[in-house]
Amino acid sequence: MDRSDYTRYQHKVSRRAFVGWGIAGGIVATGGIGFTLSRALYNPNYPDNPGNPGPSYKSTDLYTYEGQAQALAWSPDGTRIAGAIGDTVQIWESANGRRLLTYSDHYKAILSVSWSPDSTRLVTVGWEGTVQVWQASDGKLLWRFPTLPPASAGLPAAAWSPDGAFIVTTGIAVGSVNATTALWDAARGTLIRKYPDQDFYAQRVAWSPDSMRIATGGVNQSVAVWHANSSQKIWEYQGDIATVYGLAWSPDGTRIASCGTKPIVLFASNGGVRIWDATSGKRVLTYRGHSAQADLKALAWSPNGKFIASGGSDQIVQVWNASTGKQVLTYPGHVNQRPMPDLADPYTIWGLAWSPDSTRIVSSAINGPIHVWKISD
Repeated sequence: MDRSDYTRYQHKVSRRAFVGWGIAGGIVATGGIGFTLSRALYNPNYPDNPGNPGPSYKSTDLYTYEGQAQALAWSPDGTRIAGAIGDTVQIWESANGRRLLTYSDHYKAILSVSWSPDSTRLVTVGWEGTVQVWQASDGKLLWRFPTLPPASAGLPAAAWSPDGAFIVTTGIAVGSVNATTALWDAARGTLIRKYPDQDFYAQRVAWSPDSMRIATGGVNQSVAVWHANSSQKIWEYQGDIATVYGLAWSPDGTRIASCGTKPIVLFASNGGVRIWDATSGKRVLTYRGHSAQADLKALAWSPNGKFIASGGSDQIVQVWNASTGKQVLTYPGHVNQRPMPDLADPYTIWGLAWSPDSTRIVSSAINGPIHVWKISD
């Protein structure tokens, strides 16, 4: 990958956040009234938790990988971790951090990595607009979707369905429709259907655990849920954040969590991490443990359903109770890492993934390195 491509990509996705910080952050710095006004702008009638500490847990660093990962994924069998570093994907042994394989068939920054449910294959999406499926054991390319240019807005992403039958992609052009969410046959690589919504510009996607519904998050402040076997939209919410960057289903399929960046308005807030009822679209909880001025770009729900991990431009990974919003742990391992001056948001946490047994987390800031750490009470 040409380094300038990666730099341009970083500036593309973070310019809005950078401007928002310059407007709102300068006023908040003058005193507490700035924060008060920022919170007052967003005060709907739904449960709100400021992230007050609950029962405490502790984190233990296990090891680190060198590199700056845009995306991370833990294999369903728990044995490996995949990380998108520039235009390559690296796979490490999760027990000891030993690198097993480097996949380098993309030629621009890889923005999304997803494992097949049986842990034998991965689907990756590059900024050049290709979706590739390959073997995790040896990096053999199995097939690729037709080359599709990235959308004029939004970022490409892909996710493998829990039943292994399908792959869903977002943020790429399909035919004449821009930024369409599309469903593909995972075995043959053929297009099954599109979920066209040109105003939505979906750039995050997540499957329900039963593979029956798809959640998408977009650049126009939207979260939507679709029937996977049709093009029918079940519900959509347009909120008060500029872009959705984090999206995750609860393991029981009843709730969806989302987070994102601030809008470019005076006293803007990131709105916290929101939890939605997956059936009705009603907001049931908002977690506000992060700085109100932080752009939240990483989110992961623990496989046991108990916790959510979130992170962003405040450099802190926070782990909190998914039912009550009580904070249980703050991981400061990414704070004050070495800067990368050519990037607009060099400290922002972009990647988060849980181990299948919900005891470990892998996390990354855009300036590196990648941390693997353990949670214990």
